Amino acid sequence: MTKLLSTHEKLILSTAAVERVFSQEQLIVTEHRNRLEVQTTNRLLIIKQNTSSHTDVDMRKVVTAFLKKNRRIM
Repeated sequence: MTKLLSTHEKLILSTAAVERVFSQEQLIVTEHRNRLEVQTTNRLLIIKQNTSSHTDVDMRKVVTAFLKKNRRIM
């Protein structure tokens, strides 16, 4: 019985972490941003979970990296 309760507690903890990730994903993938690629969504989730504010990200580096990709902006 103790083993069963221990397993149940672990499932609850692991479920909560997964639900937090899905909640964060819903903030990123919205009705207007529904065509993001999986890789882009994953990268945005990593940034979201590892920064506390937009000031934690050096936007000059982000823009420089984007411009180096030589992508066409529509």
